[in-house]
Amino acid sequence: MSGPKSCLLAAGFFVLFGVGSIAAAKVFLDGRNAEIIAATKRLSEVIDRAGEAPGADAVRTAGCEQVAVLTPADLQSLARDLAGGSARKKAKAPADAAERVPDETVVVCATISNQPPGCGDVARTYAGATSPAGPFLVTVQHPQGERCAERFDAAAAPLGSTTSPNVPLLIDPK
Repeated sequence: MSGPKSCLLAAGFFVLFGVGSIAAAKVFLDGRNAEIIAATKRLSEVIDRAGEAPGADAVRTAGCEQVAVLTPADLQSLARDLAGGSARKKAKAPADAAERVPDETVVVCATISNQPPGCGDVARTYAGATSPAGPFLVTVQHPQGERCAERFDAAAAPLGSTTSPNVPLLIDPK
């Protein structure tokens, strides 16, 4: 086939496949973007609640620009969201998120100060303001890296260093 008919046929195929590809990509990306936006909103809500939790204001006075007091329920919720997204990406069922998060409250102190408070200072301030029911973790974050991560009993006596839970960095590294 040649001539004007072949040009019209080629233009028809171009429109059909070009517009079809764009429409398919839009549907796929809109669904994925909606999932990312929803997860981001949930993360933001948890971080906002954690910044207003009992003891957060007192910990700010210890030299922390940003504070998050994350309960085990908060951490498990975040882990489920992250595990679910990761599993969907890899086409696997999500692992049990509860097994990978601490079963203690985590107090996160984020600062850009070159002289950040120590975990012990933050723990004593938090325990003095809240009278925790049991052991808790404290981590001090800095844009240049974690400063400390320690466990404390309810009276803020140190129980030793620990691995810091993977929580979002609360201070932008500028």
